[in-house]
Amino acid sequence: MDQRWGIRNRIMPVSHKQFVDLVSQFKQAAESFFGTSCVLEIRAMDRPRVFSTFMLPDDIQEDFERRNDSHTFLKTSSLTALTSEIWKNARYVDVTVRPEDQAKAPDYAFGHAEFKGQYPRQATFYIQAGGKTENEGPKDAFVANQRGKIITGGWEMHGDRKFDRAPGGLF
Repeated sequence: MDQRWGIRNRIMPVSHKQFVDLVSQFKQAAESFFGTSCVLEIRAMDRPRVFSTFMLPDDIQEDFERRNDSHTFLKTSSLTALTSEIWKNARYVDVTVRPEDQAKAPDYAFGHAEFKGQYPRQATFYIQAGGKTENEGPKDAFVANQRGKIITGGWEMHGDRKFDRAPGGLF
């Protein structure tokens, strides 16, 4: 089972306060859905994350990760470590939510959220938990709290997929 959704502001980019509120709500939703407490992995970068939607050989995927790591200026598990100053300077921020005790959670359970990058007015969320059904997911309760926001399908990706579109190949 997986669910994707996005929450978009009508005019302004997502603010630091909105980021903190949305990540807190997302973590709580994941904990409720997974049935166990969760930990955050937060990354702030000075450019949008580079990725491909294609299955690539390991050496190319590792090169993507090296490039992304070289542009990462904050990795933390603490939401308070990403201050408003860091938020202001980041061009891309992602958050992964993982169960603290994987044995208590559904198979392959994790959540991922993206901010800034290609869609600065939108926060995009994805949650996965093998074995759970679509109607058990946290999406409906999560978006019900978002008055005045545009709710999207969440298929927009905030990173840079230029390697998928390069003429004649990956580079």
